[in-house]
Amino acid sequence: MANEEHLNQLRKGIRNWNKWRKKNRDITPDLSEVDLTGMEIWQVDFAGANLSKSRLRFADLNNSDLSNCELWKADLKGAYLWKADLTNAYLWRTNLEEANLQEANLNGVQALGANFEKANLTGASIEDWNISGDTNLKNIICDFVYLKDKQQERCPSSGNFSPGEFSKLFEKSVKTIELIFRNGIEWQAFLASYQKLQMEVNSNELFIQALENKNDGALLIRLNIPLNANEEAVEEFMRREYNLALQMVDEEYRMKGAKQDQLAIYRQQSIDLIEITTIVANALAL
Repeated sequence: MANEEHLNQLRKGIRNWNKWRKKNRDITPDLSEVDLTGMEIWQVDFAGANLSKSRLRFADLNNSDLSNCELWKADLKGAYLWKADLTNAYLWRTNLEEANLQEANLNGVQALGANFEKANLTGASIEDWNISGDTNLKNIICDFVYLKDKQQERCPSSGNFSPGEFSKLFEKSVKTIELIFRNGIEWQAFLASYQKLQMEVNSNELFIQALENKNDGALLIRLNIPLNANEEAVEEFMRREYNLALQMVDEEYRMKGAKQDQLAIYRQQSIDLIEITTIVANALAL
């Protein structure tokens, strides 16, 4: 449920809300499950806010900052999001049916299972957006999009998409999940958890799609998973098994006399590229 104090700040008006946000950047606004249906809240600063399960149907959010916003299972049907910034927003199971996302920034959004049916994405930027096989792109209205930030790499390079072409081009036939390791990774523990996941799903649709070093030093591992798999359940399984395997590996090092700070340094150090390649190759071959 929404934090009543945060909700009261919003009730005082957008100008007051934005001033309050500017002075309180250390606070994460909690507006979860709030009903803002049809409200005119354009140019609002919701960056990093928790709007999970909120109702924003037909709300006017044009030019608003929703970057890094938590919109899990939020309902934004018919919302006006022209030029809205949704960079890195979490849109898991979010309803964006018939939403106006023209020229919106969708770079890095996590839109697994999101519903974009009949939404207007003309001129939107979709660099590194993450969608899954059950992300609904049916009947999208879209003349063109940009594959890079700041309106770069127009797609198509000239002319417009024909009706239905955007959906055919971007629909995924597989699901993906992303695992982010912010404090280094223990590859032995990761491989052990990955092997357990393979036995659990028993499918050749499970494989490591990509390894990526992020700007903040975190490591991202993207996994393709079967279409019938539940993304949330798979991610939870991997994190649980990885943490259990990590405890066992750490215990082995402690038995050898390693201290806690030495364990942390070990995981943060870059592992030899040949070893990474061998581990991933072995995982792919299983």
